Amino acid sequence: MSQQSAKMMIVRTEKLGEYPSAFQKYVAKYFKEQKIGGISHHIAFLAPAISSQHHKSLGVAFCHSSDINFFGDRNGMESGIKLSDWIKQKIKDDTQDVIEIDASWDDCLLSVYD
Repeated sequence: MSQQSAKMMIVRTEKLGEYPSAFQKYVAKYFKEQKIGGISHHIAFLAPAISSQHHKSLGVAFCHSSDINFFGDRNGMESGIKLSDWIKQKIKDDTQDVIEIDASWDDCLLSVYD
């Protein structure tokens, strides 16, 4: 049996202009705009196995901290602040403007190793 997991990040569109330009560019490039309860949000599934250089799908964003920080450095993140740390802190804030949803499950498949 193997453990599987998935994550999704949701950003309230009306608040996006208040955030650092590097985060705005990350959202604009990788997130898909959708309405939830009549309110516009940007949504992306977070995939650790892809890199920023090989990304093709809107609505799927890379989430490995080295890729996020590289993207932030190249897209105007304030000096001395890592984009991944800024995102983690924003998720911890209780504003519900940037949220991360994660789930894990056992896929009930037996793994066979030689």
